[in-house]
Amino acid sequence: VFAEGGTLINCQIINNTANFSGGGIKMASRGFPGFDSVSLISCLVANNNSSNGSGLAGQFDIVNCTVASNLGGSVLAASGADSGPSTIKNSIFYFNAGTIVKTGTSLDPQVTYSIIQNGYEGPGNIDLNPLFVDAENGDFRLSQYSPAIGSGSSFASTSTDINGVLRP
Repeated sequence: VFAEGGTLINCQIINNTANFSGGGIKMASRGFPGFDSVSLISCLVANNNSSNGSGLAGQFDIVNCTVASNLGGSVLAASGADSGPSTIKNSIFYFNAGTIVKTGTSLDPQVTYSIIQNGYEGPGNIDLNPLFVDAENGDFRLSQYSPAIGSGSSFASTSTDINGVLRP
C-alpha cells in the first residue's frame, strides 16, 4: 500500500513485498498540508517483506494495531523530521525479523502501553509473548491467556477490535 496521508481503520495489510522500503505501507509526504502522516487504528500489518521498513516506512500514528511476522530490515522505518516522531499506542510489535524501529532522523517513535518484542522504553510497555491464537498460520487474534488483554490504556482505545468484537 502506498499512502499519502489519512486514516486507515480496521484494515489488514498482509503478504506484501517491496524491493526497498515499506513492505506493508510506504508513507510518502509530497509537501501537502495534513498529508504528512498516516494513522492506523485497529489494523493488522503482517507477513510483509522489504529490506527497510518491512512492515511500515514513514511517519505513522499507530493505535490498537498488531504488527507481526514481517521480514527484512527494520519493522518500522520511522521518519518525519518536519512534523515530529511517529507514535505507537496500545499496539503489539512481535515475531518480526530485523530491528523493531529504525529512525531516519533523530526522532525516535513515542511508544506507550504496547507489547514490543525485546522491549522499548515508554510508559506501560512490556516485553511478553502476546500469545496469538496461531501466528504461524496467520491467526493473530489474542488467545484468552494473552498478557495484552487489559494491559493497554483506555485513552487510545476503540470499543471493538479488528473483528468487531467488543474490547474488555
